[in-house]
Amino acid sequence: MVDTLLWIVAAFGGLMAVSHLVDVDRLAPWHALTPWVMAPSGPVGLFALAAGRWLLAGLCLVVTAILAVLAWPMSRRRTGVTDGPRLTVLYANVKFDQPTPQLAARALLDVVTARRVEVLAVSEATLAFAEALEAFGMAHELPHRVGAPVTGPEASVLWSRNAVREMGDAGPGPTWDADAVIEVDGAPVRIIVTHPLPPVGGDMRPHWRPGLASTARRARRSSEPVLVVGDLNAARWHRVWRRFVGDEFVSAHEATGRGWTMSWPADRWFPPVVRLDHALCGRGLEPLAVEEVRVPGSDHRGFVVSIAISERNARPR
Repeated sequence: MVDTLLWIVAAFGGLMAVSHLVDVDRLAPWHALTPWVMAPSGPVGLFALAAGRWLLAGLCLVVTAILAVLAWPMSRRRTGVTDGPRLTVLYANVKFDQPTPQLAARALLDVVTARRVEVLAVSEATLAFAEALEAFGMAHELPHRVGAPVTGPEASVLWSRNAVREMGDAGPGPTWDADAVIEVDGAPVRIIVTHPLPPVGGDMRPHWRPGLASTARRARRSSEPVLVVGDLNAARWHRVWRRFVGDEFVSAHEATGRGWTMSWPADRWFPPVVRLDHALCGRGLEPLAVEEVRVPGSDHRGFVVSIAISERNARPR
């Protein structure tokens, strides 16, 4: 019985490893669980090695090595010191059909006030949520808004303490980005709030990869340093996510040693199992710290990210 269970663990890990050779959108939900499926092969392999079960040990150790290769970039912290201007951004997917948008609005506004957040970025921003924010005094804290809330999950909206210098393209749909250039102590920064449809279901899956690609293209064309925040419905384990990041972006969670934190689902009896919500810092931006935030009524954890802007991007005073 024990031997059978060990082989089952090894077989699932091996199947996951092999599946990564195929970049097919139908496998995306499966790939999101990569570390949970492959990590047990490590201890099983060591046990098999000690017991002299060479075939089982070999399979498990190969699976473990593949997982190590996929996860290796998460170990490279990048939090250099810079004297440039600072920017603090709060991101949350508030879940469009949640029962308590007023509680979510109040909780996020409390974080804005306590942390002196300059930008609140929200996915699935509904009219009910936006109206609650206004009723609680958002105009006093963050008076500038980019994007329009709707009744469904399609809209990402950005509220800013600093004036918006330029608004960018919202993308081709069916979900819309909030794209804005703001100035932070004389340094321009483009912030893109994005939320592509998830790779599940025949009606949404075809939009997942094009949605990510569209945002990536617009971010790379920017002449200003770019911060992309959002529920990307993708994790490090997805090849499309790694293409998005490429050499141009750095994950704030990974750079600050928080790459193994999870953000979804946050409304179950068990802890979140995958990170779908990201802050990606482009050239000229240095991630300093990331802190997770609970969002009442949502199935995602939000976060506060602090970044520094390279001095060469700041205008002389």
